[in-house]
Amino acid sequence: MVSHFRLLAPVLALLLTVPVNPAWGQYSPTLTGPVLHHPHGDGTVHAHPHTERHSHRESRRSTELTGPPVVVEARGATAVFLVTYVGFPREAPEVQEAFQRAVDLWADLVVSDEPIRVNANWVAFDNENTLGAAGPFIAKFNPGESRPDGFEADVWYPLALVNARLGRDLAPGSPDIEAEFNSAFERWHFGLGPPGDNQFDFTTVVLHELAHGLGFIGALTAEDGVGTLVPTQGNREPFAFDLLAQDCEGNSALDESRYPRPSNTLGSLLTGRALYLGGPTLDTTTGLNPAPLYAPADWNPGSSYSHLNESTFEPSTQQSLMTPFFSSGERILSPGALTCAVLADMGWALGGECNRLLNVQSPVVIDIGGDACAGVTPPNPNPTQPTPTTDSFRLDDFWPTVVSLSAPFVPRTGRSAPAGVFYFDLYFGTVTDIRVDVYNLQGRLVTARLFTAPEDTEQEVEFDLRSLNLSAGPYFVAFTARDRRVTEKLIVIR
Repeated sequence: MVSHFRLLAPVLALLLTVPVNPAWGQYSPTLTGPVLHHPHGDGTVHAHPHTERHSHRESRRSTELTGPPVVVEARGATAVFLVTYVGFPREAPEVQEAFQRAVDLWADLVVSDEPIRVNANWVAFDNENTLGAAGPFIAKFNPGESRPDGFEADVWYPLALVNARLGRDLAPGSPDIEAEFNSAFERWHFGLGPPGDNQFDFTTVVLHELAHGLGFIGALTAEDGVGTLVPTQGNREPFAFDLLAQDCEGNSALDESRYPRPSNTLGSLLTGRALYLGGPTLDTTTGLNPAPLYAPADWNPGSSYSHLNESTFEPSTQQSLMTPFFSSGERILSPGALTCAVLADMGWALGGECNRLLNVQSPVVIDIGGDACAGVTPPNPNPTQPTPTTDSFRLDDFWPTVVSLSAPFVPRTGRSAPAGVFYFDLYFGTVTDIRVDVYNLQGRLVTARLFTAPEDTEQEVEFDLRSLNLSAGPYFVAFTARDRRVTEKLIVIR
């Protein structure tokens, strides 16, 4: 029997500040990252740990079995990848070899004179059915700063792309892509041949994940029917991928005259099954047919939006690498023309098979089953910008999203925060108690607190982490009251 799992795209923007070196000259973008996402199985497979609670085991890695980190260079025709392998088993070299095959493929597809650095970690997760996590470090240019041609101010671009366009490494010694894969998952296929009917091809999954690390990732999100952008360093700003998102008539999803942020109008677009990607290269590749994104009626964190539509592209076909669901026995070793076109429209120069696919004269045939706008209610041409409402509570602010345990947070503009402290504003609607839980990346609860206030009141809360002896890394902060839960993202650095 063929089984399936989801490849979850970036649910959460998890941030780690990278210092900017003034010696870089005229270019001084703001850097942050990584933006992680967490693929795992569906059906019998557990949900992502920030949405449900599970029993957990300690993550384990034996240095006696794995040895020290190993750096491997993949020198392709158009790019060099430097992969730091951490925890990969010495007694099973086929694991690293399968990962490296995906890296080798990308080294012949994207063009960069700067090495693309990947941190690859092989570690047992608390949830043994979670397959992994991967995503890019990102960078943006502020208004008035010099930037590469085609780049927009206040838009977050994958760091690997920024380095490639500038021809120098903006964060020497730091990775461009961070990746973790689950050593406890027991159904991996690492071989050169096709996987068995009950196996999941590791090289295919890594190829998919690295595409997200190269930029196939968006910041648009929906919660309780309200569409907005996930906050990055306290501001809600788009990623390069978001610039390509459009409705069935070709209007940008970022056009606030049509789709204010936040608004139910934008939420309806993101969950209306009529969300598409478009750009100059995409339009040429598809013959002006829209490339549909996965946008189910119920927003699915990690699957919705940052993938091509599952029902449009058949499994194991060339365009299906970046769909959200993956079948046992499936093996895909090409990104396909649509994924190549997306990367090109974000600013990547491409080579190898991507270059060949994008120069094919006949367009990619996309069957969307009729009119792209069939059954879609047009947005109000003069929409208002509603405030998200709830019968229970509302989270109105959350900052900073990067907390240093040893130094205060001092932004270029706005409020500063002491070391180890973050803040949030809670509106108590029809509740008087709101529980705040902090989870680590594997879903383990590290602290929980209860906040109380009268109904219909606003409260600013200072949350101090310094007494918890936390490790550096990403965390999830969940706010819960009655049947409503809101989750924010936090990075702790020491």
